[in-house]
Amino acid sequence: MITTVMLHDGTLDGIFTAVYDGFVLKNKRYKDCYDDNISLENINSYEPQFFREYIIVETDSYKVAKTVDSIVRKMGYSGYDVAMGVACNFDEKAGEILFGYLVRGFKVGKAIVNMFTDSYAMRAFELSRKTYNESHLFREFVRFTDVRGRLYSKIEPKCNILHMICGHFADRFPAENWIIYDAVHHVAAVHPQYGQWFLTDDEDADFDRIEAMSQDEYVDLWKLFVDTIAIEQRKNERCQNNHLPRWYRKNMTEWK
Repeated sequence: MITTVMLHDGTLDGIFTAVYDGFVLKNKRYKDCYDDNISLENINSYEPQFFREYIIVETDSYKVAKTVDSIVRKMGYSGYDVAMGVACNFDEKAGEILFGYLVRGFKVGKAIVNMFTDSYAMRAFELSRKTYNESHLFREFVRFTDVRGRLYSKIEPKCNILHMICGHFADRFPAENWIIYDAVHHVAAVHPQYGQWFLTDDEDADFDRIEAMSQDEYVDLWKLFVDTIAIEQRKNERCQNNHLPRWYRKNMTEWK
């Protein structure tokens, strides 16, 4: 059987629109089939293969709302949280796993969160856990610098987790104007003073230039502090790498 691939724009709205169109297509063509016939892929990174049909999906906010509502209604909030975690994961098979997980979830309902013997459900739990673990780590690893009276941070997460951490920093710094820029997914979170944070793409803003404008005198003081409290005789790089993997250090002030 030829696999039909729904090509989305890589955004969450695009992914959930692809889910909506995928189920419409499944109900028309593959109603009696359980899985393995529809997949989701990013149009910006997919590689065409033989014996596959490709359909380009146009992002639609109405379809997004309908999809989210259906997931919550049929699978509960726990099932939706898992689906969101998979949708935000960087794994190249995430789209295929997400659709297979939702097909099962729509059939069995809230029981999907306990289907540990199902390969799609189990893989979905694994990807979701990795996504939320990374979001937890970035709540700790984000470092702000002062850029002309505004706080700025650049992060490079593997998963699309920016929207998951913004509420944390909005609660911590409600009186600050701050920006967190995700250089991997090319999206930024902007928080105006005492306002509501929002997401924006980087098409109209040069965030590398913004970072270069930083003149935060506390950066050098922080580096000096970290170097001063270090005990050379107790240096243990293996233990250090376990607690703070090198992947996360590239944008941390004390490691630059």
